[in-house]
Amino acid sequence: MSVNPSANAWVSKLLNILEDLKIDSERLYPTLRQKGFIYGTNLSEIYHSPNNQLNYTQEELAKLNLLSALFFVYKNEFPEKDISDFQDQLILFYEKIQTEKKHQFFEWPSFRSKPDVQIEKLMQQRIKANTNLLEKSFSNIVTNTLLNIDVESFKVFCQGNNQIIAFAAHLEAVLINVISIGLHKKSKKSRYEVLLIKLLESSLRYQDTQIENYEDINAINFAQFKNKSTQLYILDAAAMSIYSDEIVDDSERLFIHELGNILDLEKNEVDKSIKSVSSFVRKNYNRIPYFNDANPIKNFYDKTHRSTTLLIIRNKNRLIKELSQSKELLILLKKSTHAELSVEEKKIVKRQLMDIFKSIPSLAIFAIPGGSVLLPIIIKLIPHLLPSAFNENLEDN
Repeated sequence: MSVNPSANAWVSKLLNILEDLKIDSERLYPTLRQKGFIYGTNLSEIYHSPNNQLNYTQEELAKLNLLSALFFVYKNEFPEKDISDFQDQLILFYEKIQTEKKHQFFEWPSFRSKPDVQIEKLMQQRIKANTNLLEKSFSNIVTNTLLNIDVESFKVFCQGNNQIIAFAAHLEAVLINVISIGLHKKSKKSRYEVLLIKLLESSLRYQDTQIENYEDINAINFAQFKNKSTQLYILDAAAMSIYSDEIVDDSERLFIHELGNILDLEKNEVDKSIKSVSSFVRKNYNRIPYFNDANPIKNFYDKTHRSTTLLIIRNKNRLIKELSQSKELLILLKKSTHAELSVEEKKIVKRQLMDIFKSIPSLAIFAIPGGSVLLPIIIKLIPHLLPSAFNENLEDN
């Protein structure tokens, strides 16, 4: 039976199929991993549909697998409950996220709609949440990789944890940190892997403030992650990051085993994680955007560099006027041309630049979600646009 997730009534049809199936809690995460949901590149739907004649897009597969994963999480926690109960609880889950967020999480569907219609809209918006410069180009690389946060958060919601935003935000921050640390562990990093770190940091959905970055996994608090699937998810994210160049050296393998030990995972589970990502990439190399690109990250970087340069030049005079009123920002921008800024200095630069961009309509694009990924380009450009008097004054200080 085929389910078309781009047509109306697909939620009801899918849930009726899933109701007759069973994927227990022990099999669910390995299935999500095998199908590519955990890695952000879905190979097929996680339920078996032999007569399916549709050739699904990545977005359609992501919707099917996200809803399927959420359904099986609920049924494993409440085997006696029915589809109606699941729909009500799923809507309540996303409503709670919406309520707890300080800003709008997504455009909430009309409460006059039937539950299945609400869920259709929720799934569509969830796949494309926080549409911005980043996600328009990298939905398969970044956005879909982080979709499993919804699944793990829904699981603890079903287990009675009502602090959903706190849990999801912490899991999101931990994932970004372990991926970033994993990438930094690589002996040779291309500038595109460095950019990927910035892209990940710009794809945050649950954060209201910038996350705190760690350089050592021992400094990260993993204590609240009690479910085995959450622990494996963190480990797999780290394993995917170290496999970005298809080579895992001894120090990188040691990093994964150290992380596994901190997460209280067995050695065989850690080995399986490394083996799984290696096998997944090897078998599906041509289907994974990060590897099968010539090079999407490079193309994104080059394109945004050109457009950013054009916008900065067009607004040069207004920008210089605004910058001249921020002596501290000018000093830090000057310093950034020859030295690495501290974490606190970077926060100051980001905050003050965003304030300036908000005051210049043409540059307001940099203040929207994802716009911060362009800051390194902007910081590089600005000193060359400033009159020499600005630089001379800075040197006198």
